[in-house]
Amino acid sequence: MRPSALRHAANDGKRRRLRDITRGAVAVLFLVGCSEKTPYGVVPVSGKIAYDDGSVIPAEEMILSFRSMEPPLDPKTHPRTGMCRVNVSDGTFDSVTTYAHADGAIRGKHKVSVAYRAPSGKQVMPKDYTSELTTPLVVNTDEAPFELSIPKPASH
Repeated sequence: MRPSALRHAANDGKRRRLRDITRGAVAVLFLVGCSEKTPYGVVPVSGKIAYDDGSVIPAEEMILSFRSMEPPLDPKTHPRTGMCRVNVSDGTFDSVTTYAHADGAIRGKHKVSVAYRAPSGKQVMPKDYTSELTTPLVVNTDEAPFELSIPKPASH
């Protein structure tokens, strides 16, 4: 066999392997993407977050985390945290994502924590609200849409 024929045979083998890997990856993505089974049911939720006087929180960016208070189904199956961006111009949110974009939050109660970026690094809310361990915000998906109220810092 000539050297050029050997190169073509080697390239054909690489192409076949790449084709097989690609087909396998597409099949896996298709199966995962088309699967509507989730270990916990989700429901769409929406709402608004603002200071307790109703004014908009002056943040450049804000993300809410919805930490489900549901117990694990087994040692390997824990509820996922849902997250969404807040429209900082008016405090509204409506695209909570847990398993797939904007699918909602897991049914039941959640601790809600807030991550934000504010101008000049200012603190725009009490620190307790930024951790799922200390946040006093608790919501139930049965009560959506939510009206989340944050105490306004004295400096505002």
